[in-house]
Amino acid sequence: MEKNHQSNVMLFLNSYYGEEIKKGVYKFHLNNPIQARRGNIIKVELMKFEIPISMYNLTSLNNKLDIKVTYINSGEQTETFNIIFPEKNYDINELLAYINGLTYSNIILTATFDSQRLKLTITASHASFNINKVEILDTTNCSRKLGLLITDEIINSSNTQSLALEGTNIVNLSFPQVIFIKTDLKLQNRDSYGELSSILAKIQIDKPFVLILPSSKINTSYMREHFKGDKKLQIIIPRKRIHFIKQVNGKIPDDYKSCCNFDCFYYCYKMNLPNDITWLE
Repeated sequence: MEKNHQSNVMLFLNSYYGEEIKKGVYKFHLNNPIQARRGNIIKVELMKFEIPISMYNLTSLNNKLDIKVTYINSGEQTETFNIIFPEKNYDINELLAYINGLTYSNIILTATFDSQRLKLTITASHASFNINKVEILDTTNCSRKLGLLITDEIINSSNTQSLALEGTNIVNLSFPQVIFIKTDLKLQNRDSYGELSSILAKIQIDKPFVLILPSSKINTSYMREHFKGDKKLQIIIPRKRIHFIKQVNGKIPDDYKSCCNFDCFYYCYKMNLPNDITWLE
């Protein structure tokens, strides 16, 4: 062994415990600093990182729905509805409840959802006058989420006091399945328009997984931090202790004995198992 040889040190950082010195930049104070011996240098290598997904599916960028309704009352009359959804996470029932819970004066808007076709329908009705036309205005910015395009419109040819407009596309309130990592590096990567981009990588998020970990991990603070109350986490308990095989350069050492001194569970995420705890026979 070389005189100045030093072992590798794993450094686990969590931005929650760091000091944010400016937006997105954190400083960590290490009680036990990592130091290099004289003549050595410290080489830093990123082994793994995690980016928590903490976003709303409707924000100020996509929470505006503008609808214009034309009705007949001694000639054509119009009424415009500017619906702004409060920024938060919505499922389809919450979305319908918000639209249907609004107070209207003359014309009433009602939202319904077809669970088989996954499309949203907006119905305009008036107690006294015929509805002639319902259209989505180009000031709407939630088309991708609600499936209501700015070109969507319907004209009434039946002289009725209600008219239903169904969205062209399906409702999509889900979160993105990938995130893009951007840097301040000058890269040769291209974006959707063929322009030079600082996007470094695309990472898939929230995928199902199964991990073999010591049973004691369920008591750790980081398991509690990430999975407390998460009903998508399930556990499989083996009938016997799991033993592992050690390999060196792809071969099992001659003097190796398979004898693990701790118990393990299978930690399952988004596997949709029939039971939250499964005992193997």
